[in-house]
Order: sequence, then C-alpha cells, then structure tokens
Amino acid sequence: MQCTPGHHSPSLLRWINHLCPHSSSDTDSSPEDDLAHLLELQPSELVKVIRELRVELSRKNKLIHYYSSVFSNITGARDAVVSVLDFIDNIAANHSNLGSLNTRTLASSAHLDWIDEAWVNHVTTNQDTQDWWTSENPRPLRSTTTAFPPSPT
Repeated sequence: MQCTPGHHSPSLLRWINHLCPHSSSDTDSSPEDDLAHLLELQPSELVKVIRELRVELSRKNKLIHYYSSVFSNITGARDAVVSVLDFIDNIAANHSNLGSLNTRTLASSAHLDWIDEAWVNHVTTNQDTQDWWTSENPRPLRSTTTAFPPSPT
C-alpha cells in the first residue's frame, strides 16, 4: 500500500518521526517531509516504530484508565471531602477566636454517687414519694442509663 500525504494526519507523522531513531532535526518539519522520511525507512524500522507507538498507546490508555478511576473515587467522596474541609474551616475560625474568649469557671460540689444515694434514700423513706410510687402515676421510662430506684413495697 502506497502512503500519500492525505492519508495521515500531520501530528501522527510528526509523532512517528519523533520516535524514529534516524531523526536528524528537533525542529518541526512539514507533513510531506515526515511522510517522505517514513517512506525511506526499511520494513524492520517501520515495525519498530509501530511497536513503540503501541507501547506508548498502551501506557497512555493505562494512565487514562487510572486517572478516570481516581476521578470517579474523588467525585464519589465529594461529600466527605466537603465535610472535612468545613470541619477544618470551623477549627481554624475557632482557633483564631480563642484570644477574644472570656474564660469563666464554675465550682460545683456535686458528687454523682452522693446524688444517687440521696435519691434512693428519698424514694425509700419519704411518705409522699411512697404514696406516689403506689399510685397509678409511675410509668416506665423509655430508656435509661442507670437502674430505677427500688420500689417501696
């Protein structure tokens, strides 16, 4: 098959010329010069050029596939990335406002174990509380983190 300038794009011919080991000039040449140079190559040299082009095409296809999968992953995780960036912005804003905050402390003498003991004592010894427990008013709580006080019986 005879190659003519109209059958190949100029960029393809430049690329083939770039891969060709006999290239003598680094400047851009015309498509006609590239085609003439290709027609001068031996069949083994043309096979070598084609193999190099196939390797390059394979490498570029792998890169395209890799970057499209990375892009898909980033797109899928966009909400998480936005949430993390918002969180970082909030931390930075709070950090910059630390100097203007007035620090106050509150003293508390509450001891949780004493409060629990006082409540159990109140429930078991107070007559009004015992009457309330035996009435129809007490209802079980939906969920609690501590046990119910003992019921007076």
